[in-house]
Amino acid sequence: MRKFVAGVALATAVAAGSMLSLSAPAGASTVFSGPGAPNQNWTGSLGLDFIVNSPITIDALGAYSGVGANADITVGIYTDAGVLVSSLAIIATTSSPYTFESVAPITLGPGTYQVTAWGYGPIGDFNTGINQPNPPLGFNTLGGALTEGNPFYNDPGVTGFATILDDFNGGGLHFYGAGNFAAIATTPLPSTWLMLIAGFAGFGFLAYRGTNKRAAALAAA
Repeated sequence: MRKFVAGVALATAVAAGSMLSLSAPAGASTVFSGPGAPNQNWTGSLGLDFIVNSPITIDALGAYSGVGANADITVGIYTDAGVLVSSLAIIATTSSPYTFESVAPITLGPGTYQVTAWGYGPIGDFNTGINQPNPPLGFNTLGGALTEGNPFYNDPGVTGFATILDDFNGGGLHFYGAGNFAAIATTPLPSTWLMLIAGFAGFGFLAYRGTNKRAAALAAA
């Protein structure tokens, strides 16, 4: 029986290791994309909510960089209660629509979060404008792990978690080219879970059969 338990323990360790390797972040993808030329002068925070449907791991934060070189932008990820979970000051450049810098990987579980940026001011960020049914700001769902939320802002000069819904008194939503992040979905697909369960069962069966054969050999000796 002890050998059977040992076999099951080995199977558990192998399965756990497989899940960790399958869940490790690799080739993270950016979430927001495609802003146009800077068209807004705003000195407060600009935030975009996003809903995590299944766990993701963030390994880089980004700032909209169509604002001229050496723009010092702060980007943060907040919970919906306004608790900061990751932040970074970024020197934006004009080499691409967004400039990214690596952060210590952080995994977010299901819930609502906000990516927020501030420091644009007169150097300009990108704003999609009012009443655009398809804002020209792409959103990467990471295969269904994410859902786009609403845009929020703070009054001029107020930084940190953005709390004012940008709907212009119901007139239409604004979405911003401001903060961004790169992430990867970290939950194994259902087919992966099935393979892991099947492997676990197989290891347990082999361990059990090996124990029976040894017991039979000892009895015959």
